[in-house]
Amino acid sequence: MFRWIVDLNRNTSSFNLSIFRATYCISIAVVHWFRYDSFFESYFKLGNYDILFFDYYQLEIFGMQGYYILRAILLLFLFMAGFGVLTRISLILSALVFFLYEYPICHYINLHTTPIVLITLILLSISPGVSFISVDTRLGKKSNPLTPMWTYKAIMLNLALVYFSAFCAKMVNTGFSWGNGHHLSNYIIEQALASNNSIGFWAASHLTFMRFISIFTLFFEASFLLTLFNRLWLRLLYVVVALCFHIGVGFLMDIYFILIFSYVYFI
Repeated sequence: MFRWIVDLNRNTSSFNLSIFRATYCISIAVVHWFRYDSFFESYFKLGNYDILFFDYYQLEIFGMQGYYILRAILLLFLFMAGFGVLTRISLILSALVFFLYEYPICHYINLHTTPIVLITLILLSISPGVSFISVDTRLGKKSNPLTPMWTYKAIMLNLALVYFSAFCAKMVNTGFSWGNGHHLSNYIIEQALASNNSIGFWAASHLTFMRFISIFTLFFEASFLLTLFNRLWLRLLYVVVALCFHIGVGFLMDIYFILIFSYVYFI
């Protein structure tokens, strides 16, 4: 039952970890290339930018221009980390700037991806063999060809805890009544009104379907920790389920977790 714990010190090829680092960092950069513009601009146009930035940074130079400068710095470090230029330093700086960039937004938008991205970048920065495939190694810098299994398990545990925390939040707020379909239906309608999503309106009007999706969501979020065990068939099953889950969320609520594709390769 606890075989995955015993295997923590076993070494494996650093190839997969390097590919994950590259796709993960570049995916974050691409997402943030397009993300939050309308959200920030709406606050700045209303003259409320001091609410977002000044209470945290206490720097008068931060406004819409400061936001774009910070994002440019974040993109630079993420692309450097993705391609493996000063890999560890780039990962550490990416985590730092990512925190500065996302922290003010988290006061106003509940972003499930913020802690998982931050922790994953930190874990990658301390992982042996993370620069196995990189510009650094092409330039002659040595990299460990082997990576201990604790690196993979720590990153997977981080992902699993995000799903499990979402399950716990539902239990604290509504308990198992969240599975009756009404809560999810109301949430989908709220999102559909904001984005004029006809698919969301259609789905929310079918309560039986909403109940099925609600129960499925609770089971998926509560049981994702099972992916930590060394059972290939179990991990493959959850890869399919996770893809269906996030594609469904995208269609119904216009919420897209692009990074799931990096994790699918990693799992």
